[in-house]
Amino acid sequence: MYVMLTHLNLNKKSITLNLRTGDGQQIFKELIKEFDVVIENFAPGIMKKWNLDYESILKPINPRLIYGSISGYGSTGIDEYITRTAFDIVIQAASGFMDALGFQDGPPRLPISDYSAGNLMAAGISQALYYREKTGKGQYIDLAMLDLMYSMNIRTQVREYMPQAKGHAMAGKILPTYNQYKTKDGKRLVIVTLTEKQFQKLCAVIGQPQLVKEKRFKTTVKRMDHVLFNFHYFPF
Repeated sequence: MYVMLTHLNLNKKSITLNLRTGDGQQIFKELIKEFDVVIENFAPGIMKKWNLDYESILKPINPRLIYGSISGYGSTGIDEYITRTAFDIVIQAASGFMDALGFQDGPPRLPISDYSAGNLMAAGISQALYYREKTGKGQYIDLAMLDLMYSMNIRTQVREYMPQAKGHAMAGKILPTYNQYKTKDGKRLVIVTLTEKQFQKLCAVIGQPQLVKEKRFKTTVKRMDHVLFNFHYFPF
């Protein structure tokens, strides 16, 4: 954990404040006068508890301040969720993202929820900075990690609205020519075939050029309805 934190904070200047104390809160308010952006990922309500919430405290001090808040479930909505402490793996599970990627054998190796939330917040801050250049006003950015991961989990949306996507192996059934497969030598091969020209080349490479002429596989839509490859190993 220490190595990871060091890596993520290279070339940054740091200061430690105990925001639970009056002294720490006062120092923070003084710093706010010069800040452009504040980002925090406390559970909703914590900053208000420390007398440092955006609307009533920080915004009056610095109207140009851009305040970004990242939480698991957002600061508005159902109280039962708002008050929950969230971690990356919890959000991946709650959004169905772990199921979509097939993590049946263990937890995910990448903090996808955390990193994606940071990237999206950076984009929101960039937009807010542009808005401030035009208006002189700061903004409050409320980012819910669960909302973000729901939007990324397109598999759930597809399964909801497309009957042929029902079942666990959705990715292979909907577009088997856009997938990854195990080869005879134990390696993994990724295939991306979207256009008709790409499909023709794929059929030639695997030694099945006649598949191009079959009515079942004439278009991408028809190939979605007919599983083209139903074997584990490519013959090369």
